[in-house]
Amino acid sequence: WNEYNEGHIGFHGRIYRATLIELTPDCKYYYIVGDSTTGIFSEVHMFRSPPMLGQNLDRINIAVFGDMGTVVPLGYDVSQQLTRSHLSDPFDFVFLTGDIAYAGMNSEQEGELEPVWDLFGQLTEPWAAQIPFMPGVGNHESTTIIQHTNTDITCLDRKAVARISGFHSTMDSFIWCIFHQSTHTNLVASVLILERDLKKASSNPNTKWIILGVHRPFYAASSSDYNENKGLAHQLEDLMKQYRVDIVQTGHMHCYERTWPIYRGKALTLGQNKTHYYRP
Repeated sequence: WNEYNEGHIGFHGRIYRATLIELTPDCKYYYIVGDSTTGIFSEVHMFRSPPMLGQNLDRINIAVFGDMGTVVPLGYDVSQQLTRSHLSDPFDFVFLTGDIAYAGMNSEQEGELEPVWDLFGQLTEPWAAQIPFMPGVGNHESTTIIQHTNTDITCLDRKAVARISGFHSTMDSFIWCIFHQSTHTNLVASVLILERDLKKASSNPNTKWIILGVHRPFYAASSSDYNENKGLAHQLEDLMKQYRVDIVQTGHMHCYERTWPIYRGKALTLGQNKTHYYRP
């Protein structure tokens, strides 16, 4: 465990981490978090280990969303919906594409409010304690908290994690999910790290889907938002094409939009090129 003192009024607490090895595939495990020095322990939680490497899966259920927060912007309602959905049709993986807790509404200049992170943990615990949960960093996460949110607050995956300065990816036998940190960072370094992970994902024979998460969108219906962020598409689209990324998930906009596969500003539909995209 580690203790921290960060943020606007102090991010105080003890955060536990554990690495589990040699788990039996597709098996339920029960666990508690805590230690005998404090005498404080969590409730008993359960998770299911990943399937056997190379096993063909008929179905994987993933929840993807961005900009959750707690009270702002209605994150408690998002979490309740996720909890209900997970109970009725359990998720295998949850991906949050930045702006996690809104603990610092203007966190470029101010620190994070630790009680808001505590509330976020309470809201997400019903499902985050049971399944892989990978949040990415957005513009409402402070530069001083990035390292903690990526390595200590989150439970990133079931098998293997690569984490370097705000960039991380998860790998299992079927899906390789990468989050590209486009905020608070050196863009040249970030692209090099992204290409390294994409190369690993595309060369893995067990990987059927490659999913990229970025907080700010490549494309948007709003011309002002598109013009603000279109540089991302110019920087990354050739990599997406080269390594055959299947899906790009973004946030930031607080609305729902989806597109055809797009390359250099043009939508590519099945009618234009039937061989371009049909399943991974």
